Amino acid sequence: MSGSVHNHRELRPLEAEVRAALGERQPYSMVLLQSQDGLCVYRVWLDGEPAILKYMSDVPERREITNYALLQSLGVPMAKVLAKGESYLLLEDLSCSDSLRLGMRDDLADPTVAVALAEWYRTLHRAGTRVAALEGLWAESDLISADALIALRERFPEAVMTWDYVLDHLVELQTRVAELSRTLTYNDFSWTNLAVSRDGRSALMFDYGLLGRGYPYADWRNVTLALSVEAREAFASAYGSFSEREAITDSCVAPLVNLICANRLPRFPSWADASLRAARDGDLYTQASRLLES
Repeated sequence: MSGSVHNHRELRPLEAEVRAALGERQPYSMVLLQSQDGLCVYRVWLDGEPAILKYMSDVPERREITNYALLQSLGVPMAKVLAKGESYLLLEDLSCSDSLRLGMRDDLADPTVAVALAEWYRTLHRAGTRVAALEGLWAESDLISADALIALRERFPEAVMTWDYVLDHLVELQTRVAELSRTLTYNDFSWTNLAVSRDGRSALMFDYGLLGRGYPYADWRNVTLALSVEAREAFASAYGSFSEREAITDSCVAPLVNLICANRLPRFPSWADASLRAARDGDLYTQASRLLES
C-alpha cells in the first residue's frame, strides 16, 4: 500500500492522546502504511527518529495493547514499546533497528532462522502456561459456533453433510478442544511479521493482535506449513516433539476456523480453498468423525 503524508493536526482522533503521552516529543509528520478493520498503522518521526504508531479505533483491536504488556511481563522477546495509550501503541521501527532486520521471504528456507524461530515459539509456549488469566483470553477455536456453521451451510450447501455432522457434535468438539493443553499461541505466522537479528541467531514475531489462548500444535502447524523442507526439519528438531492428540484435534479444528474466517470476508479468499475442498469432498467429515467417535 502506498503511503500518504499527514500533518498530525489532520488526525484529530489521535492528536490529544498522542500529545498527552509524548509530551513535548510531537510527531511532525506521519505516513500511513495500513488502514483496515479499525486499525491504522503510521510511520512517524519524533525528534528526527522514525517509529511505528498503531492506532486502534475499534475496541476489539485494542487487545493488542494488552498483549504487548503481557508478553513484556513474561519476558518474551518482542518489539520495543516506546509509549502506549488506551487506543494506540508507539513501537520501535524495526526497519531502522541496529540489532534486528525485518523478515524476508527467503527466511522461510533458512534453517538457521528456523531454529531461531523455534526458540521464540518455545519461549512463548512455556511462558504462556504461567498466565493466570489464560482462560479469559480470546481463542481461535471459540470461532466455531452454531451460528458460524449455519452460515457456512447456507453459503456452501453442497457440503451439508459436513456442516450438519459438526453441528450435531459441536458440544463434543468443544469438549475435545478444552481437554488439550492450553498456553499462549501467536496464531498469525507470516514472514511479514518476522524480525531476525542481524547475525541470524535469534528471531521474534511482532504484531500481536491475534495472540490468545490455544494449544501449541496450532502454532507448530502454522509455521511448518510455510517453511521449506530443510527449514521445516530444522524447526521441528529445535522445537521438539508435539502432542499427537493436539495434531488429531487440529486436523478438524483448523479447516473449520479457516472456513469461518473466510466466510466473513466479502470475497472468498484463495487461502481457504483447500479447507473448502476438504468440506466438499468429505475429507473434513471423515476427520471430524474419527476425532469425535474415537
